[in-house]
Amino acid sequence: MQNIKYLIIFLLVYSFNTNANILQFEEPNEVIQTALDEIEYALRSDDKAELPERVIVSSLKKQKLPERAGCEESVESRYINSKLEINESILNMMGTQAYRKQYKGCSHKIALFLAIEKQLKRYKTNTKRNISKRVLTKKQQSLVRNIIEDIIQKTHTPLLKERVSIDIFSIDSDEFFMISNFKLGRVLGKHKYKVGINPKIFALDIPRNALYGVLAHELEHTIDYAKRSFITGIIPIGIKVLFKKHRYRYERQTDLKTVLKGYGDGLIAYKRWQYRLLSKSDLEVKQKNYLTPGEIELIQRNLKTKRARIKKALSGSMPKNLDEWKVFLIK
Repeated sequence: MQNIKYLIIFLLVYSFNTNANILQFEEPNEVIQTALDEIEYALRSDDKAELPERVIVSSLKKQKLPERAGCEESVESRYINSKLEINESILNMMGTQAYRKQYKGCSHKIALFLAIEKQLKRYKTNTKRNISKRVLTKKQQSLVRNIIEDIIQKTHTPLLKERVSIDIFSIDSDEFFMISNFKLGRVLGKHKYKVGINPKIFALDIPRNALYGVLAHELEHTIDYAKRSFITGIIPIGIKVLFKKHRYRYERQTDLKTVLKGYGDGLIAYKRWQYRLLSKSDLEVKQKNYLTPGEIELIQRNLKTKRARIKKALSGSMPKNLDEWKVFLIK
């Protein structure tokens, strides 16, 4: 009995150790370790086991950091090298406002995240990692719910009329940041919907206005679902999403509706934040299926004088890129 007791204690301790501080700094430092824990939290996924069981990182000789972090450039060697040694300059910056500050290009925190992600692929293990899934905190859930309620009250009032019920749930994936769908009850005539949020977006400091922009886009989808019946609305929308030649038009029109309701700057902030975290192929898909920051900026510059013309893209031909928008607005 005593041996069993010790075995249970050992298993509990071992389980705890495999869950804590996979990215661990070489010397005790609360500020640095907290920053590494946030990055580890953002990297977690049950789908992709690219984190080793445990990684000890050490400090690298101080190097000058880019004045503006450019995640799309090959700057990872300035943050961390193949020996998993972190630049002392970024270590000294951790915990400060400068570390988290968002730029049009990128924040140093996101640049470091991407650099670590690239280097860790060299250390991939095949063993099953005992890591808990990403889960939204109560504070994060409350923030999302408050933003959703604010958007509905101000610009998405059809959802008030339809008396929809929206649940928020966590997404534990490296492929999606946010999804919206409806519950089975919708088929039965009950307006119940779900919005999935990947906690990774908070670990990577998504700007507040970007969160407003993307949630306004998702709620625009919800309006489409809520205003129509299952047969005349949900099924046709599903067909549009499934077929590539229709999907780009539907998603671009949804983006345009979101811009027309005043969330253009938020969408631009979201896309600039998101683009830095995508692979080249995924970025090309996003730029094809959704409005790009350049397209949104062009649309916003012409809203006062050509609003009626812009709105025609909601029911007719939807421009596929910035050049097509320029031609479209001349007509």
